Amino acid sequence: MSALAVPPSPRLRAASAASAEAAVAQRL
Repeated sequence: MSALAVPPSPRLRAASAASAEAAVAQRL
């Protein structure tokens, strides 16, 4: 999923943040 190819939208940024947060939570 390349963020550079898609215009930055609040919904996309929120989804990306949630995905990153979930990945960190799984590592813990």
